[in-house]
Amino acid sequence: MNAKILVADDESSVRKMMTHALEERHFSVGSASDGDRALQMAGSDDYSLILLDVRMPGIDGMEVLRRLRSLQATRLVPVILVTGLGDTDEKIEGLSLGADDYVVKPFSMAELLARVERLIKRAAMELSANPLTHLPGSPCLEETVRKRIAQEEPFALLYMDIDRFKSFNDAYGFAKGDWLLKTFGGILTDSVKSVCGDDGFAAHIGGDDFAAVCRPEEAAALAHRLTCLFDQAAPCLYKPEDRRCGFVKTLDRAGNASRQPIVTIRIGVATTTSRPLTQYAQAAEIASELKCWLKEKGGLLSRFAIDRRRS
Repeated sequence: MNAKILVADDESSVRKMMTHALEERHFSVGSASDGDRALQMAGSDDYSLILLDVRMPGIDGMEVLRRLRSLQATRLVPVILVTGLGDTDEKIEGLSLGADDYVVKPFSMAELLARVERLIKRAAMELSANPLTHLPGSPCLEETVRKRIAQEEPFALLYMDIDRFKSFNDAYGFAKGDWLLKTFGGILTDSVKSVCGDDGFAAHIGGDDFAAVCRPEEAAALAHRLTCLFDQAAPCLYKPEDRRCGFVKTLDRAGNASRQPIVTIRIGVATTTSRPLTQYAQAAEIASELKCWLKEKGGLLSRFAIDRRRS
């Protein structure tokens, strides 16, 4: 990982021990021996996480935490408190002030590293999450695919978007458009959980573009479930008269009236079943190509296509 971590502890031996362990995991590490220095460093650099000893001379860890949470630049930076054995009151106070986690001295370095990596991963997902659907964004999607490639795990990448979304937005307004995106986001989340369990991954890339990652053998079932559920849900978002007609009337850029059918989804699927996928960009290009091919073919029902080419 390339994340930067601030270690704040007045014990030199503890700072050196944590710094060494973190650097072995390829973190970049800054260190501070007191609260004043910790605040100065936290405010002047972009840290991904702070390891903060509670008991330090001068400004103690609790006051440092209180100030970190009051500053715009540091209020969202994950903080792990390092506390003494049996200091339950300190733990409670720290968590109430906004600490994300804590470890108790003497601590296991393996446990500390696991907590650090978990918090950094969670923070990255929250940072990239779409504010409307709360699904992870493109950075987390890329990381998920790259991890599976690095570990040589078979996978399928599903790229999808809502066909004729613009016409729906033009006809009903942005609030209704947002509701349509949230509806599909919910369908995607539930479908990935139902078909793939905890191993699946759902993402909202932006706008009306979504994605999912699953095992190759789950791809067809997941895509089929998504298309069926969306085709059931989409008409319910239209006015009764438009739903009966099966279209909405909109104006194109030239001001000409046109009839736009009810929205559907198009899903392109790249999979390692038929050929090796060694780069995220390669998988994304294949899935996107199939999705665009389906959009060109048109149709009144949602559709998906799985790449079965060997080259």
